[in-house]
Amino acid sequence: MKEGTSKRNNILYKKTKVLYITNIENPYRNVFFNKLSKKCDLTVLYERKKSSVRNNEWAKSIEGKYKRIYLKRNSF
Repeated sequence: MKEGTSKRNNILYKKTKVLYITNIENPYRNVFFNKLSKKCDLTVLYERKKSSVRNNEWAKSIEGKYKRIYLKRNSF
């Protein structure tokens, strides 16, 4: 059986794909995203990797179990 599928009563169910769009990574959302990623195929799209008003160590402590995409600067 492929990853991301489950078998119930001989029927294959694929995990729902979810794209969540937000501005920057932060620890309290990471907890939510990790729990959500257990129920779906989660991808989080970030506007940028870090905030100019927070130190770099704040985002380094984040470990996510989901796919991440970062927009390049001046993407909009």
